[in-house]
Amino acid sequence: MEPAAAQFVAPPDATAPWTHVSIEPPPADAEPPALPRDVPAKEGDHLTYLAWERQVDLSAETSLHATAIRLETALAVQHQSQWRLNFDPRFQHLRLHWLRVVRGAASSDHLRRDRMRLIQRENQLDHLVIDGQWTLLVVLDDVRVGDIIEAGYSFAGRHPLRPEGCEIFFAVPSAIVVGSFRLRVEF
Repeated sequence: MEPAAAQFVAPPDATAPWTHVSIEPPPADAEPPALPRDVPAKEGDHLTYLAWERQVDLSAETSLHATAIRLETALAVQHQSQWRLNFDPRFQHLRLHWLRVVRGAASSDHLRRDRMRLIQRENQLDHLVIDGQWTLLVVLDDVRVGDIIEAGYSFAGRHPLRPEGCEIFFAVPSAIVVGSFRLRVEF
């Protein structure tokens, strides 16, 4: 009989960098995102991005992100019912503003700490790269085809490699439908 393979046991959630995650309203000077809901689905796509926004305030060292996606298929429901967001607590503070599922005229809030987990996964470990990122995971209850998942969050802080500089990369994939996208930079 061969010995049982060693199993990875994740550290308790208490070791996660929760001091770098907060739930709070969006900045007062941030423009409310435009969330069009009438964007037609593209044949064969599992998701429709209704809105994809980023607002950067260089003086406050924050970037507000807002997205709204409509789930077009059961496969989209399966993949998107676990909402994920990567961040690096060594130089970023993650501020969560909203996370809701919209069905018709009803909206349900999913921004609850008891439903969140922080997971440290080193995706590049097989290439001997440890990047220190964490993944915030929120399991969304009762998500269905046709639902819209709206998320709003901010990152605060500057990257330590270029503390006096700023680079903004805002890419919208060309192969998917995006109802509205906006990049706003203040300096």
